[in-house]
Amino acid sequence: MKIAIVVTGGNAPLFIPDTLPINDAYIIAADSGLDIAEILGLKCDLAVGDFDSIKNLTLLSNISFKEYPIDKDYSDTELAIKHIKDKGYENYVLIGGGEGRMDHLLNIWSLFDKYGSPICWITRKEAMYLVDGKRSFVTANGESLSIIPATLQEKAEVNCDDLKWKLKNYKVNNSHLSLSNEVTKGNLSLESKGGKVYVVFENPRENHW
Repeated sequence: MKIAIVVTGGNAPLFIPDTLPINDAYIIAADSGLDIAEILGLKCDLAVGDFDSIKNLTLLSNISFKEYPIDKDYSDTELAIKHIKDKGYENYVLIGGGEGRMDHLLNIWSLFDKYGSPICWITRKEAMYLVDGKRSFVTANGESLSIIPATLQEKAEVNCDDLKWKLKNYKVNNSHLSLSNEVTKGNLSLESKGGKVYVVFENPRENHW
C-alpha cells in the first residue's frame, strides 16, 4: 500500500513502530513537525508552513520546503494534507498533534471530513487506528481502548465481543462514543458498519499496527 506520512506539531510519539511502512512512504512535515521528524529519525521529502513554530530553522537548509505567509486561510497541517492529496496519496498516517490547544485539535479532526481520515494517527499518549468494516488487532488482556467516529460527520454501528462491555450494533457518532472499554483477550476483532471509526489505544506500542 502506497502511503504518505504527515508529521505535524504538538506532542508526538517517542518512537515510530517498526511495523509502520516508512521505507517507501512520502514524508512531509508541517512547520514544527520538522523538529519532530528529526527527533524520530524520519527523513522528510518536503516541509510546508509559515515556520513560525519550528525550533531548529537550520533543518530547512537540508530539505525542500514551501514557505507560506503567517496570515493565510489554511493551517500548516492542512497545507501538508492538501499537498499529499494533490499528489494522489489516498492513504496517509498522521504523527503528532496531541495534547495541544483544543482549537487546534478540533481543527485537525475537522480536516478529516474534507480530505479523508488518516489510516493511523499517533500522538504521545494514544494511537488511533481506522476501522472500515472488519479489522483485528494484537492486544493485551485488560488493555484500555475507546471508539470514536472517524470524522465529525461520521455515523457507524460497532460490533465487538472481545471487550469487557461487549458492543452489539453500538452507535458511534459525534454525540455518542464508547469510552474506556477493556480488552478481554490477546486478539481483538471489531466490525464497523455504515461508517468509519477510530479505535483509540492508550500508550502507543509496537504491535498495534
